[in-house]
Amino acid sequence: MSAVLEIDDVPHIVRYGSHDDKAGCEKCWIHFYRSGTRFDIHVTGSAVDGTRFAERWIPLLKSPEVKPYTGKVAPWVQQWEDLCTLVISACLGTIRKLVRGDDGGEDRGRWKMLEGYLKAPSYKLEVVKKDSSLTEEDVGTDGGGVSVKICEGPIAKPTYEHWPLPAESIRDLPDLDGIKDKLPVYHARDLEVLGADNDWRHPPSSLRAPDGTIYTFVCCERNSTLMPENIVTNGSVDEINAYCRLFTAAEDVSVPSNVGVSHIRKLKGVVVTEVRNDFPAGESDVPEGSDEIISTAADDNSSRVVGILLNQLPSGNSLGDWLKQKQERAEAVDANEVQSWKEHITQVVELLHSHRITVGGYQTKDDGDDGDDGKDGDSAWYYINQHTIEIVPSDQSDQGPDGDIIGSETEAWLSLGAGCTHHPSGDEEAFQKDMMLDWEGVDKAFTL
Repeated sequence: MSAVLEIDDVPHIVRYGSHDDKAGCEKCWIHFYRSGTRFDIHVTGSAVDGTRFAERWIPLLKSPEVKPYTGKVAPWVQQWEDLCTLVISACLGTIRKLVRGDDGGEDRGRWKMLEGYLKAPSYKLEVVKKDSSLTEEDVGTDGGGVSVKICEGPIAKPTYEHWPLPAESIRDLPDLDGIKDKLPVYHARDLEVLGADNDWRHPPSSLRAPDGTIYTFVCCERNSTLMPENIVTNGSVDEINAYCRLFTAAEDVSVPSNVGVSHIRKLKGVVVTEVRNDFPAGESDVPEGSDEIISTAADDNSSRVVGILLNQLPSGNSLGDWLKQKQERAEAVDANEVQSWKEHITQVVELLHSHRITVGGYQTKDDGDDGDDGKDGDSAWYYINQHTIEIVPSDQSDQGPDGDIIGSETEAWLSLGAGCTHHPSGDEEAFQKDMMLDWEGVDKAFTL
């Protein structure tokens, strides 16, 4: 589970981890970033047995009592953050040393440019009993009778879910050499990351090009495996393919459906790098038993595609946040305004379907006992919803303080995501099913 912890007045971005409180086999594992450096810390009960650290650590491995709570943070979330803080704090001496720059101070510039996210120095640490046999190079500061052993590093590895891919693995990507006059190609080292500190839980989504243009960034990610079907998927590539397909189709002005359609971002550029993340599966940061698949690229000298750039929208809110603001201010919703937004999204969905692209969703079988969810029978989750529909001002200058858009002339835009799919000919059953989910999602989003 992700968390952002302020330790040393520096964000420590915990991405995920695991723990086990089985007696005699206690262990935990945490993956996090500090100042553009990756860390994996491992702790086992046998390595810290009998220490003051273990006395505080073992209780945090146990599942908290399930009971109603009134605070802002659920007890199990607070316990996870306390566990991460304890483990990281025990390693701070070593961590501080490893994040130093050439000037001896903390190197906070590693993530200024996008390429820094693709080749972060990575270390694997282990918390162990303080042992005089360890060399100075392998020992951190004392933390409750424990020391820190550096098991691996520095090795350059990607952060978050970044995974640059060969161009040929992105089916609908235009020929970059043949279309440079219409689709710029940028190098990751030349793109400045903006606003990362606004949301450390997610990879960077806003980049500034050398000419000052600001773009929305969609990154290439690793494959994942759907269980129990054991189906390998890559939602980021599906999304990139959809934007690429729309770009290519828009070049053909003879197709009426491509003319005058807005309210969906458009492909504006492609990002490449020479960084190769082709680690063998055994050297990956993925914990044992993970369903994630590590792909290796072909042995060639070509650059990799890091992701794509889309036009940046004016600052706005999701439809859900906009409605929440209205409710908090006890303001009535303008039915005509909402209807115009629905027409905007309807136009986008019609465009997507004309190119056999769906946003989709998934259906679940309810147990039929009318439990806490208040549903019987089948239910569905739609990827077109109040969180993927953005409400933005028609004129960027028409905003109040702090980006307030209520009272402005507004438009609705649809954001694609990992659920979007292109259905080839012959895939009619799935295509019809996903089109139905899209229209149901639109109706539900605007049923206020």
